[in-house]
Amino acid sequence: MKGTKFYKSSFNKEEYKKAADYCNKIGNLTIEDKGDYYEVCEIIISQTESNKAAIETYKSYLNDTDWIVSKCSELCLNVSEVYPEEYKKRLEARSKINELEELIKEANNG
Repeated sequence: MKGTKFYKSSFNKEEYKKAADYCNKIGNLTIEDKGDYYEVCEIIISQTESNKAAIETYKSYLNDTDWIVSKCSELCLNVSEVYPEEYKKRLEARSKINELEELIKEANNG
């Protein structure tokens, strides 16, 4: 589908709609106006934007698993003993967030 062109001189709404639906489903494609035609193109995001998106994913994971920390705190339990896998994943997420934030900071200063 990437690279598909829809010429304005022979525009077909149904084919364009199919392409638009496909782009929405895939998520990394868009339809761009190229003057005489429309073309299905890949959405290119910067490394910084990609890093920001990854940070949000990691933060979302931490938010989704905060209940584990609260529960263990309330019951005076050790999170790393009661939920060892989640504890490890949470540490990795925090580490990755710090790493990505540092990369963003370096990119903005460089």
